[in-house]
Amino acid sequence: MAHPPFGHHLEICMSVPDMQQTVDYYLSLGFEIYSGGVDKGWCTVTDGLIHLAFFPQGFIEKEFGVKVLLNYRGGNIAKIIKYLEERKVKLDKKKLNTDGTGDALLTDLNGVKLYFDTVDYEERVHTDEIIIPKSINTPETIDIPRDLGVPESVEIPSDLPVPKDLNTPETLKVAKNALYQEDLEMH
Repeated sequence: MAHPPFGHHLEICMSVPDMQQTVDYYLSLGFEIYSGGVDKGWCTVTDGLIHLAFFPQGFIEKEFGVKVLLNYRGGNIAKIIKYLEERKVKLDKKKLNTDGTGDALLTDLNGVKLYFDTVDYEERVHTDEIIIPKSINTPETIDIPRDLGVPESVEIPSDLPVPKDLNTPETLKVAKNALYQEDLEMH
């Protein structure tokens, strides 16, 4: 069965009255913090199967008009919009950036809001479309937000064997897996 191109995971986003209490509760159930944190004003936790995103009470209601939001993360927004429009799905909102990131919003027949949201780092790490630049030692090599502590470029040791053709399926798979592992370790 072919899956829609919606992203690498779905977050159930909720407004909560007490962020610390909520996060502590889910941690006691065995969830782990996936991203954000109480100190950041939002927090996503996961048990490895489900992702729950907590926001201050009133935030989701104000931004989206609902108390619970289904948020697909990490897909190519251009492909998602095209996929939905080909199926004549009415979008409440769509914003597309030139790099494939952005967001889109739809409301299903029952009033449930589905939000598709991707930042540059997610889209590049979690899709099968990793683009390897011609020179792998440039700032363009790692085009992710600098506040994540990632260096401007990666120095490649001279004794490291680098394939002549970097655009092979094996190289792309290795690059994708390495970046995904780094992302997991950061969370």
